[in-house]
Amino acid sequence: MKWLSLLVAVALVVCLVPLAYTQAAEVTGKFTVKPKAPEVTALEIYEDKECTTPASSMTPQVTYYAKASVTQASGLKYLKKVEVYVYYDAGGGDGEPGSPHPQSCALLTWNADPESWSIDAGGSTTWSIVTADCSRPSNLNSTTGDWVFAFVVGKVATETVAPNDWDGKGIATNKADKSGSNYVRDKGMNWYGEVAGLPTEAVDWGEVDPGLLFEQSPNPKTGITATYIANGDYATTIKGTDWTGADYTAKLDEDEVEPPAGDNEFALKANDTNTYSSAKWVKKTDVDINETGTQTTESGVYVSNNTLWLSLSESFEADVYEGTIHYGIRNR
Repeated sequence: MKWLSLLVAVALVVCLVPLAYTQAAEVTGKFTVKPKAPEVTALEIYEDKECTTPASSMTPQVTYYAKASVTQASGLKYLKKVEVYVYYDAGGGDGEPGSPHPQSCALLTWNADPESWSIDAGGSTTWSIVTADCSRPSNLNSTTGDWVFAFVVGKVATETVAPNDWDGKGIATNKADKSGSNYVRDKGMNWYGEVAGLPTEAVDWGEVDPGLLFEQSPNPKTGITATYIANGDYATTIKGTDWTGADYTAKLDEDEVEPPAGDNEFALKANDTNTYSSAKWVKKTDVDINETGTQTTESGVYVSNNTLWLSLSESFEADVYEGTIHYGIRNR
């Protein structure tokens, strides 16, 4: 009986112990998932605005269309910029683009904020972007879309001679500064040449006598200016035509005889300096004046002393004759 009483007493003691009380506390967890790096799934340079005909080669001062297809898994609205480099690949080794330069590299850029299209070709004035013909996806909530850059190739974009070529590199960068890229390879660049800055006034010998010789006054006519622009090696050229008067025609002689033997025939010699000994006979087809030209800058090579000499046959009708002298440039 004493044992049972003891158990009861213990039980009573346990029940009299107060219950413990706890209050819960909370913290907030947080993390941010960055957008995955975008992908440039395809890059091509096309001849047409509809982007249906890939360009195998390009010609300076012609418009082309670089299309970069971009995927951003979280939505194209997360893109910060899309860029396309169009660049010269010396040696054809599929290298990377260098810094923008009129002869070797143009960087085309679409920026999202503020939205803009731009081109950097190292200070070039003849590379350009045609903003009105550029396009991007209309719905940037989509995950895939095309960016089309319309651009004009600069005058001195280096001519390609194998194994050299031109490449393109497309880069898409998102707001987390993650990027993806892709390439297009092995485009050609056609030769380009231009003659500018010829005088607008006529080269006028004034009144001359029949039988005039090249080394007689009022020869020569010098100081004929011209600027030659080329994206590769070049030669400067000249050619002539028959000249017309009010009543008669002066025929350009090509027989290289001084003075010309036929009636109403005239002859011309030309040089890019005032040096008669190396002057060339002018024909009705192009004749080279200088065959040593190399790739120029966009400002070109300025020649200040192109010179002409005139000779007339002994039998010549009195009249005032005028005609065209063509200064040209060709690939060499």
